[in-house]
Amino acid sequence: MNLFKVGLKYTHKFGNDFKYIVGLGGVKFFNITSSEAVESVETNSFLPELTLGVSKKMSPKFSTSLNYDLLNYFIVSQNSNIFIDISPKNVHRLSLRPYYILSPRLSVLGSIGYIAGKVSGVDSSLGVNYFFGKRKSYSFALIGYLSQLKTENANESSNAFIGSFGYGF
Repeated sequence: MNLFKVGLKYTHKFGNDFKYIVGLGGVKFFNITSSEAVESVETNSFLPELTLGVSKKMSPKFSTSLNYDLLNYFIVSQNSNIFIDISPKNVHRLSLRPYYILSPRLSVLGSIGYIAGKVSGVDSSLGVNYFFGKRKSYSFALIGYLSQLKTENANESSNAFIGSFGYGF
């Protein structure tokens, strides 16, 4: 499976050490394949996603946030051995996301979360974020992701490597 995500995130400081986070985005899935089917499929359009969170600065270099995400997931249909049913299933994710600044240009980010809904289980990620450009407005992140999930029909584990590009304004 391949996917393409776009989104906007807004953070606003309140109090000395707190920020709130609001993110809206969309995801489109491509080349979804399964060992249980002989064809690949893709979503017709972007599916909406949402993030809400609160971040606390614990020290000058370390912060963590508690986030709620409304995400999309697909489940392989048992109705056919040819086609994959990818009708979107909303899942809810509650996660703790630590963030540590190594230097003005390099940071470490992570996440550990619990997923509930038509799919349930845990996931985690760990990665690095590099800032560049004249005012460090651009960022590139490399992230490793792992999950252990239970669907209506099976248990599954996933791992992925993610590259992400960002622009701050």
